[in-house]
Amino acid sequence: MGGYASVAAPDASRQTFVLQFGALAPRLARERVRTMCHRADAPATPSDNAALVAGELVTTSLPEGAAPVRVKVRADHDTVVIRVAGPNGSDAGVRSPGAMRRWEVVRRLSRSYGYRSFDGGREVWAMLRADEAAGR
Repeated sequence: MGGYASVAAPDASRQTFVLQFGALAPRLARERVRTMCHRADAPATPSDNAALVAGELVTTSLPEGAAPVRVKVRADHDTVVIRVAGPNGSDAGVRSPGAMRRWEVVRRLSRSYGYRSFDGGREVWAMLRADEAAGR
């Protein structure tokens, strides 16, 4: 069963939360990102795109049985940045066929995106901008 725990943030435009492995984790990430975008007065299209991208990044980062991941989101009226970090040090989850389809969604909706491995884990991220979402 998936769930999350909030970590206090200094303002409403930045938030960090932890998601446990489970079928609900991507949905919880989408809901939290959509709520943050709404509070930041982001237009509807980039808010919806950011929510979809958040779900894809979480799905890529939570292979079955994995430890929790930390999601960091920064949102304002024209930019959303989503970072998902977890303990999976392998690149296999990023390069699997299912992950490649998820990366295609992220690529189409984001201005920039990527991943980096670090000692003991991996972080995937994406940045979306309102002015670019309107023209898609």
